Amino acid sequence: MVIDDAAVALGVSRRTVYYRIREGRLRTIRTRCGSQRVLVSSIEELRSVDRSRPPLGPVNDVQAAEGVDGAAVAPAGAEVDDRSR
Repeated sequence: MVIDDAAVALGVSRRTVYYRIREGRLRTIRTRCGSQRVLVSSIEELRSVDRSRPPLGPVNDVQAAEGVDGAAVAPAGAEVDDRSR
């Protein structure tokens, strides 16, 4: 599968596909002219691994505003008054 098609299949950018190749998370073969093709089996493997992982951060605007555990989160660079604790 060409890089562009792999990116669409994974829902990521071309750059991310190249990162995954470099990390060894996607396997490729080289054509005679030297271009890379991503193996469909490695895309399927990456999808199954990524589905089994929990999300890394907030998944919606409410969680992002309140913090994942429900605690309020100060905007970046804001001073926080810890005296109330």
